[in-house]
Amino acid sequence: MRLHTLSKIILFISAVTGILGCVGLPQVHVFSRHLSEQQISDIRDVFSQQPVELHINQLPIPFSMSQSSIIYSPLIESHQSIENVLVALETLDWSIQSVSPLSSDNHWFTKNTIGVYLIPQGDLNSRPLTALDMANTFIADQCDTAALIHFNKDYSYSVELASTDTAQLKYPLTGQWQIRNYPIVELRPTGSQWYMYFEIDRSVERDQISQIDMTTLTPLDTYSLFPDCQFQFGTRF
Repeated sequence: MRLHTLSKIILFISAVTGILGCVGLPQVHVFSRHLSEQQISDIRDVFSQQPVELHINQLPIPFSMSQSSIIYSPLIESHQSIENVLVALETLDWSIQSVSPLSSDNHWFTKNTIGVYLIPQGDLNSRPLTALDMANTFIADQCDTAALIHFNKDYSYSVELASTDTAQLKYPLTGQWQIRNYPIVELRPTGSQWYMYFEIDRSVERDQISQIDMTTLTPLDTYSLFPDCQFQFGTRF
């Protein structure tokens, strides 16, 4: 889907950009969004025995990255550090398919830093979105209605409209959401029997600056709150 204006999406600037490693122990940044609590615990245990400074985050992984990978600083002090990380991951049965310097999708690492992107087997983009993935603000697109949907990690949501007569609304502006059958997300307005359903689509866009991973919600029916609106959220890498 084409982007109409950058103001139509919310851009999450990846916190990885410009990560600075300290002189001394190499910093290892593990992207753990798609891992279980047990997998994260195992990683902590293994790396506690390694001469590294471990950082585990839940930042998004670019859609274009389809396999477990390591990206390291071009100024890494010792390539043995990379070998040590690979060996540690192998003890946990993680097979790293790609090891590369410099950058991937504008994820830049400087000085003494190693980025570890762990992706379970299978196509990452075919996996259902988690509550963390959905916990964003989606902006109305392809319509004349100014509206936002705020999805929260606790599976609640709220709708924000630029102007409306709330007394005339068929749908309350708050409720609960869930993904019953991916890629369909269900919105259950508080105190209403009228549910709303949207189809989730993920795609990759590029502008003159960088890659943008887009998540688009397309309504499966016409809803009076925001007739004919799609909703979008974009993550810039």
